[in-house]
Amino acid sequence: MDVSEYIDAVTGQMRCKRARGMVAKELSDHISDQTESYVKEGMDPEAAASEAVRQMGDAVEVGMEMDRLHRPRLDKKVLVAVGIFSLAAIFFQTMIVQALRAANINDMSSKMVPLQVLFGVLLMVAILYLDYTILGKHPVILWVVLVCLPWVWNVSRINWYGDRVCMYVFMGLMLPAYVGIVYHYRKKGWLGLFCSLFWLLAGVFVYLQEMNRTFLGLLVGFSGVLLLSYALAKGWYGIPKVPSLAALWGGMLGALALFLLAVSRTSYMLARIEAFLNYGADTMGSGYMTAFMRERMEGLSLWGQGEWLSLWKGRPVEAALSFFMILNEMGIIPAILIVIGFIVLFAFMAKGVSRQKNVLGSLLGMACVLGLVIPAVGHLLSNLSLVPYTDVYIPFLYPGWVANAASYTLLGLYLSVYRNTDVVA
Repeated sequence: MDVSEYIDAVTGQMRCKRARGMVAKELSDHISDQTESYVKEGMDPEAAASEAVRQMGDAVEVGMEMDRLHRPRLDKKVLVAVGIFSLAAIFFQTMIVQALRAANINDMSSKMVPLQVLFGVLLMVAILYLDYTILGKHPVILWVVLVCLPWVWNVSRINWYGDRVCMYVFMGLMLPAYVGIVYHYRKKGWLGLFCSLFWLLAGVFVYLQEMNRTFLGLLVGFSGVLLLSYALAKGWYGIPKVPSLAALWGGMLGALALFLLAVSRTSYMLARIEAFLNYGADTMGSGYMTAFMRERMEGLSLWGQGEWLSLWKGRPVEAALSFFMILNEMGIIPAILIVIGFIVLFAFMAKGVSRQKNVLGSLLGMACVLGLVIPAVGHLLSNLSLVPYTDVYIPFLYPGWVANAASYTLLGLYLSVYRNTDVVA
């Protein structure tokens, strides 16, 4: 049996077609190296090739072993966690929608919540079976489209079936698109790093300047820098790690300092800061919201207080207060359990990302984790009144078609990456 026949026999035992090319290359390289070694020892090239093939073992047995090793796998821990969160999401989102209706600021029926969550789950399953490598084929076009979509669409004014579209869901979706940018420029050294930064800053500029979304723009920039740092730490740009990371973070921190100095001189930003620090001075807007939240937190109990629908009547509440409403309705202990659940889910996902050997898969997995973690942390900090109030969404707890679709899209992309861990080289 010659080399090509042997490789065909081995890969013929494998059910996953996408893994066959990777295994064929591995076998060919190994047999070629072994053949070269035998030739150097004085064997005839043809005899050396035959001996190299013979030592590989029975083609059927090797093929069955390759089939076992190189096949799609599901991250069962993450799937179980997502299943639990999905069931909880129906309950929590229904409760939040009812509170919003009680406040007369949303006419979305709570009967739509199960459909929204189910839609998200089905979307996740569909994405799970897609080939995620398509994100690396036209990265610049995809990035420009996702950056400009909310700007052109003016998404902040659009309602879908009573569901106010949250701008922050686009931040999570932009990160997988930015992965394509990083992947495209990864082998081009310092020039590649500068090009990657250029496209990131262009996206941040759109949110800061054209859409006046300061916090969102800063989150996009911070998330992108984290992805770049991950790629630099892995050595994928082919430049020294420490100097490149120092230059990246030094430049970003300097730019952030200049930006904060500039905006702190504007009357609007000063008013926002004053309203947060001196929340009693503002009877409406963020100061009023901060005062309301801090007042309610002083009377929190370990378990629910049973006031929930009457509490929200006449209040300027919205879906961005999801965790705050759950904290008031269910109490401190259930809220802590929810946070622990998020930590466990994100830890499972981070562990799955650490297993990735494929560059694009590793970057995309990290982007999905960041796209879920950063909004969740921002939402929690805002709802606990630790930072000025902003309308950032949180996975699973924020009702609506778009919010659920965004969260489950990121989960689907992560599961697709994990599923192909041993399939894509």
